[in-house]
Amino acid sequence: MDAGRRRLRCRLPPQTPLHGRLPRGAPVREPHATAPFPTTTFAECVGWPRGRTYLTRGHRPIDPATGRAKGGGTRSADLPGTCVTATIYGWACAETGERITQEDIGRLVGFPGDHPWRYVRRGKGIRKKAQQPADAVCPMVAAAVFGRILGITNWEAKTRTYVHHLYGLPAPVCPASAGSQWPTASPCAADDRPVAPDRST
Repeated sequence: MDAGRRRLRCRLPPQTPLHGRLPRGAPVREPHATAPFPTTTFAECVGWPRGRTYLTRGHRPIDPATGRAKGGGTRSADLPGTCVTATIYGWACAETGERITQEDIGRLVGFPGDHPWRYVRRGKGIRKKAQQPADAVCPMVAAAVFGRILGITNWEAKTRTYVHHLYGLPAPVCPASAGSQWPTASPCAADDRPVAPDRST
């Protein structure tokens, strides 16, 4: 067993298989939630008011033939955000020109606004820092996968509470089918992690 497998073995419950096929007839259970997680809009993630649109290529000249920006695209901020890539650092509000921040980019992927994205080489590394959340696994997805692998039965309750607090949503409603995995009191009240800033004024 190589060093990487030894480290993994130390973190897994005893008798967890590390390779090979499942026994014939063994059930394969996917980490489905008991109820859908809330869908947040781009505006809710970055703290914008409703009714805005955003440019995915910055402010570019308008093509008179189409009335749209050349080489760019616009999208309503009242819809869920699209896939995050390294070029997201240039996305801006079509109405005000306000660009999204590194904190906004992190929240769009599911990270707290104060997550310490770092660039250690010369310069500010704006694109490189934007690439980091673009390459990262969404924390909610990671919680579901590792909760299933490690047998953590309350992964959904903890993740749902995290999502509602991260985006400033109302307290989660516990699905009746979730059983005892739901805490009797939400830990959000004692959690001081920042949520999306309010830029609606």
